[in-house]
Amino acid sequence: MNHSASQNITAKVFKRSGLLSLARLLQVAVTFIIFWIFSLSLSKEAYGIYQKTFVLVSFFSGLCCLGLPILIASLPSFSTGNYILAVLKKSRFIYAFIIISSAVFILLLADFISLQARITVLILVLFNALYLVMETYLVKLQRDGYVLFNNIFYTGLYFVLHFAAVKQPLFQLEQLLLWLCCLSFARMILLFFFNRAVISADTITVTESGNAHYFNQWKFLSLNEALDIFSRQVDKLFLLWLLTAASFAVYFNGSYEIPLIGILISTTGTFITMQAVQQQDPAHVKLLLQQSTLILACILFPIFFFLLFNAGALFQVIFKGNYNDSIPVFLISCCIIPLRIMNYTAILQGYHKGKEILIGSVTGLIAKIIFSVILYIVWDVRGVALAFILGTFAQIIYYLIQTADLLKTGLSRLLPYAKLFLLFIIAGTISYAGEFFSTDFSMDFFLLAQGTICLLLMAAGIFFVLKKSKQ
Repeated sequence: MNHSASQNITAKVFKRSGLLSLARLLQVAVTFIIFWIFSLSLSKEAYGIYQKTFVLVSFFSGLCCLGLPILIASLPSFSTGNYILAVLKKSRFIYAFIIISSAVFILLLADFISLQARITVLILVLFNALYLVMETYLVKLQRDGYVLFNNIFYTGLYFVLHFAAVKQPLFQLEQLLLWLCCLSFARMILLFFFNRAVISADTITVTESGNAHYFNQWKFLSLNEALDIFSRQVDKLFLLWLLTAASFAVYFNGSYEIPLIGILISTTGTFITMQAVQQQDPAHVKLLLQQSTLILACILFPIFFFLLFNAGALFQVIFKGNYNDSIPVFLISCCIIPLRIMNYTAILQGYHKGKEILIGSVTGLIAKIIFSVILYIVWDVRGVALAFILGTFAQIIYYLIQTADLLKTGLSRLLPYAKLFLLFIIAGTISYAGEFFSTDFSMDFFLLAQGTICLLLMAAGIFFVLKKSKQ
């Protein structure tokens, strides 16, 4: 593949990635605003119960659509729907077991909320799981406009319902959950009709060998995703019943990951996976991986230093001093950001290396659990935040080794380490200089100056990386 063709493919990938990132950015920005409003409007006890509830919603929503979104991304475009139906037919008892187990867990163990709330949570989980599958299918068929419209529709009403709930004289979690169930059902029905509008494009008959191949692939992906879902939430699940609602609220606000980071990683990773399926040339895939990593580094390194140097001021301004006890957890949690500069499983997914992904998930999860138990005893909730980072680092090392082997390159040549180190040093030095020379100004001006420096660093970094890639 010539260099010009490689640039065109890369530009197309990042164009679609940017569009879907914009859609999700709106949703997570609204979610962040809701968390901020709830933090200021509710007591720590009520806010902690709210966050405990939605940790369960997030965890079980991903668990109940086990493996399907990732499998859809790696299936051939011409027969995605038929292969999905075939996989569902073979795995129907597994999904039934997962759904029943989730229902039993929520109904019996989520005793910090009422029985009515538990039933509503279960319904909400099922609606969200179905939506995740249908949304990924539309993305696979490149119907990005449908997805964008649906996300805007849902996000707007999601905010309105939360705002209405918190502005009532007495906040009622049960009522909010019921409203969200109705909204999720409407969103799911709308996306169902969008899917029906494009389902005619999927007319290829699948073969038995194809069914067997993708079912085996699904088994690896589903088990890995179950581990990954648990791994991403392990710190909060570990503390769900150990901490009071108020203490959980403090930990949650301190460990909350910047929404933009998750969006960038997931959307970029999805399209790299799809590109790896279509372009099996290791040199092209490696180039795409390196370019995406450098661009993410240009964004995430300035964000990391901005948060590191301004944590106290941010919590004072955002939470009015109510959650200053979250700052130690926040500072530790921020250290995960420089590690998020790439989606470490994207290439492995594209080449259908489910076994390797599974081993990495097991490695990371075991490390996080062991570190959580040890460090919680030594350093309370701060130790749990640190355990999450150490376990993630162990998982990353394994994935990098496997990806380098798959692309037939050495680990030392897989990523542009020298450029990444240089970007890190530049971002840190300029951010620290800006912090040093802005200390005499008011807090609002101080944060404005630091934010401006952060944005300028992002823009300059992306500009030079893209300019260099065209040479």
